[in-house]
Amino acid sequence: FPLFAVLTMGAGVLSLIGSVGPWLTAKVFGTEVAAAGLETKVWGGLGVMALLFSIAIVVLAGLSGFLPAMKRLFWSMAPAGILGLINLIMVFSAMANIGKGAGQCSGLVQASMGWGLILLLISSIAVIALATIHVIQMLNANRRASARPGFGGPGGLYQYQGRQQGY
Repeated sequence: FPLFAVLTMGAGVLSLIGSVGPWLTAKVFGTEVAAAGLETKVWGGLGVMALLFSIAIVVLAGLSGFLPAMKRLFWSMAPAGILGLINLIMVFSAMANIGKGAGQCSGLVQASMGWGLILLLISSIAVIALATIHVIQMLNANRRASARPGFGGPGGLYQYQGRQQGY
């Protein structure tokens, strides 16, 4: 059972939810305002890219966990981890924009991270960690399989031990 592939898919779904959720909550003159991740005027397309990368993470994790040709490749989960890293960089960029925007209007605006950005942050870290663990486990499994002698190969159980016997 491809446990880490399924867990990576779950973290990808969480990052998908986080990319469409509110990334910013602000109080302006007592009125609370929220800006979702998909609002391109506020984030400049970061939320849309995070959404697309999250979909790609789910697809790549599913392929590497359930497609037989991809299961044999130890690096099959690496692209999902790289996309998780890109999502994490975009989260840090959005967090810097929140701090910069709130600093410009100090006293008037109280801005903080929304639950969508927090969920995207946590799930991006989870995708990176789970994909890395999957790659390491597959690499170790491939090393163990190649170190074990096979049947009939050099050092195998049924290796040819001498000359052929006559009838």
